[in-house]
Amino acid sequence: MKKIVETIAFILIIASCQLVTTTRYEIEKNKRDIINTEKEFEKKASVDGIAEVFAFYAADSAVINRGNLIFGKSAIRYFYEHQKNNDA
Repeated sequence: MKKIVETIAFILIIASCQLVTTTRYEIEKNKRDIINTEKEFEKKASVDGIAEVFAFYAADSAVINRGNLIFGKSAIRYFYEHQKNNDA
């Protein structure tokens, strides 16, 4: 019985490792996607302003922490529109 339990545990461990693997290609693609999104964010911010770009990229359910929690796209836009300095 002990041997069966050990075998099943071993199989489950091996199977769970297989489910989590990410290829080097996927990792590099994700990095490129993040870099491209950051560049788009920067361009849009220079044209539309920081408040608009944060609101554009934020989900309706977004929450940011700027010393206090700010909930939602509209509140995020309001926060950046009324901020004295534009540090994100």
